[in-house]
Amino acid sequence: MGRRHSAAALIRWGLQRRTAAKARRAMSGREQREQKEAAPGGVGRSAAQLLMGNLTSRLLGFLREILYAHFFGAGHLMDAFFVAQTIPAFLERSFGEGASTVAVIRWHRDLRSKGRATAAAAFRLLSWRGLLLLGLACIFQASTSESLVRLLAPGFGADDVARAARLTVLLAPLGIGLVGRKALSGLLTAQYRFPAVAATPVLINITLIAVVTLFHRSLGTDAIALGLLAANLIGLGFLALAARSVLLAPAPERGDRRAARRSTRNAQRLMLPIVGAATVGQLGLITDRFLASSMDPGSVSALFYAWRLLSIPAALLTSSIPTAVYPRICALAAANDNAALTRFLGLALRGTLLLLLPAACTMFALREPLVRVVFQHGAFDAQATRITASVLGFYLFVFVAQVPLTLFSRTYHALADTTTPVVASTVTMFLNIGLSIALARPMGVQGLALATAIAELLNLGASFLILRGRLGPILDSSVWWLLLKASALALAGALAARSCFFYFDPLLPGWAAPISFATSVLLALLLYSGALLALRVDEAWQAWARGRRLLGW
Repeated sequence: MGRRHSAAALIRWGLQRRTAAKARRAMSGREQREQKEAAPGGVGRSAAQLLMGNLTSRLLGFLREILYAHFFGAGHLMDAFFVAQTIPAFLERSFGEGASTVAVIRWHRDLRSKGRATAAAAFRLLSWRGLLLLGLACIFQASTSESLVRLLAPGFGADDVARAARLTVLLAPLGIGLVGRKALSGLLTAQYRFPAVAATPVLINITLIAVVTLFHRSLGTDAIALGLLAANLIGLGFLALAARSVLLAPAPERGDRRAARRSTRNAQRLMLPIVGAATVGQLGLITDRFLASSMDPGSVSALFYAWRLLSIPAALLTSSIPTAVYPRICALAAANDNAALTRFLGLALRGTLLLLLPAACTMFALREPLVRVVFQHGAFDAQATRITASVLGFYLFVFVAQVPLTLFSRTYHALADTTTPVVASTVTMFLNIGLSIALARPMGVQGLALATAIAELLNLGASFLILRGRLGPILDSSVWWLLLKASALALAGALAARSCFFYFDPLLPGWAAPISFATSVLLALLLYSGALLALRVDEAWQAWARGRRLLGW
């Protein structure tokens, strides 16, 4: 009897293996890749790909900003450029974020319910409608350039207005390229095709650096505008080539076309509140530039340079991890598996915060040396360094809030809850504007940064509590205790790095300042990492094991 049961179990096992093998053979290479990347182990691999691509891009972005500071400084020229860049940046962060988010959500839902042909047709139809809308926005920007500059920067003089208006006309087509890149990146992310998404910013920065270096003497800040246009055109073409299987897919059948139109209408309804939330969030930035235009020359530039210094940790955290985990969050939300979604979100948040704490603490402790090492040369003087460093100190609190906020916001969108982010962004915007107006006169440009920090931290707390009420406890007591210990370790490492820099910097020649700074940061990293390994933190040991495998130890 036992042998008969054993034989039957063996036969069933063999049949199951045969059925699974047939299913794997029936799947296309694209479907096999998507299934592999959607597995838990694939998330870490995807995050690593995005991390390396974004890190390389941000390093090149650092070089780009250094060139800006060296060639043009932090005065009238760059103030005019940053005001002219307001409208394209606004379109990217509002419509671009909405297009990228909707592309991921709708692709998973359409693929699950209607098939790949309908999902591809819906994306193409939505893209054509978006292109028409953006074209009208570009025409409006070019035809009303001077009025827009006077509205955005009422404190500018006649020369600054003329300079900014000319740049506004040159940058008018940039919005199409920025939003198109976001939409195509969202499409490729939904298909787990991360290498193309990670490589595009690298290609764009290389192009922009080359154009600015070659033509800054003859064209001035116009070289930046023309470089942005050329670089984004190349990046858009690269992403379109990677997404050609969707963009050039055969036209669907009549029934699929009707389903695609219905999906497009659903996407537009989903996109409206996302765009609204992002638009509301941009009003605070526009208000800061509005107020800073009436302050000392270089105030607008100080806000920009301070925020750009956060690009490296942003590449590691804000861009890579939320983007890598977002398809998995959408898949779990589409399957209505809230328990698995809560566990996965908790793991992602824990890993994000363990990386965020040392980055924020070390940058705060070394904010003035960081600005001095990166920017203080050429046209960028010591006064600009002091202003930018003081703004950076407050912006670091904004960075601390925005990293988990990005994760929470995408979770709300995956759950088809677009109301909560809109309400939170609206309240944050009004609070930010009110605090900016109140603090601008007594504190100057530093008050604008402090107002943004207070508003974003309150937004973080409210978003976390609302999401916790919906999904249940995201972080248990043991994780909170771990994060408390990690915070203490990060502070200790940051203080050690600051002491190291200010002890050795006066003893070394000026050209050695970057070496002293890098050594101090490395000291903080080693102290923090070693302490996490001593505490037996899983993420630290997993990172250690991966590093050893990469080095062949």
